[in-house]
Amino acid sequence: MAQPEYLRIAADLRRRISEGEWGPGDQIPTLPALCTEYGGVSETTIRSALRLLAGEGLIETRARAGTRVRPRPPIHRMAADRYRSTPGAKSTPYTRDQGIGWSECLSMN
Repeated sequence: MAQPEYLRIAADLRRRISEGEWGPGDQIPTLPALCTEYGGVSETTIRSALRLLAGEGLIETRARAGTRVRPRPPIHRMAADRYRSTPGAKSTPYTRDQGIGWSECLSMN
């Protein structure tokens, strides 16, 4: 069975974003420009593809401002200490449930 057109377009736009053609903050071409670029498909098809990418968090659309690639927020990793119920304790609920010591938990990382 053939893939729906909006999924094919979404995959191509996703690829172009991931390969760096459009970086964070860059504006994506307008609906009419994308319709022409993808062989005269309808604006509804392009909107469906853009809605899919917006749902994935890759783009954001604002009225009268266009569609832009969303900046990727930095990844904040939290230390395993946050699981300790008592600061300075040598165990956490996880280590007690798993029957392992704190040093074994640290060696897993």
